[in-house]
Amino acid sequence: MTRHPNRYMPAKTVFRKQITTFHRTWLEKTICDNDPQFRIPKIQKDLKDVQAMRYYEVEHIRTILGCEIFRNSFMGQTVEYCIRKDGLTYHDRNMERLASGLQYKIRQLKEQAVLPKGTDDSMEINAETVHRNMGYCLIGIEAFAEDYGLDIARTYTLKELKDVIHEQGYKPSLEKYKKEVQHLNLI
Repeated sequence: MTRHPNRYMPAKTVFRKQITTFHRTWLEKTICDNDPQFRIPKIQKDLKDVQAMRYYEVEHIRTILGCEIFRNSFMGQTVEYCIRKDGLTYHDRNMERLASGLQYKIRQLKEQAVLPKGTDDSMEINAETVHRNMGYCLIGIEAFAEDYGLDIARTYTLKELKDVIHEQGYKPSLEKYKKEVQHLNLI
């Protein structure tokens, strides 16, 4: 990784690190672990649910019709956006899809996204099902999978997911997406 104070100055090496694995946060984690100038952003407690990852800064952009819109950025670069209304959030890399994504999530939560308490633990779900059929945002699903070491492309039974949560305990995404995890009867 290199850094230069301005475009007229030559870049200087900050660190050299071979990347051996690629996952959702490999870049952010590598910079956090190796760049002495990088600091994990401190954000207000009431913004934790809109911060997609702990490495990201959160900036309130505007409020429209009771919906708050936020920008998540990493080292000054926009990574994704979030919309929040009445405690529900929806994250997307495209700001234009925020409102429709939140509407869809709210509608799905009312209609079918809440699994009945007696749902068989052998029921299988995957990221695509949870996203398309239940309206959960892919960024949240990816963050949850990253926290718990799950493969985003794999299908899991509810029991497998419950076991992973029980074995590994509290992770940041568990609190961030508590409503969604409860609707799937995982906690």
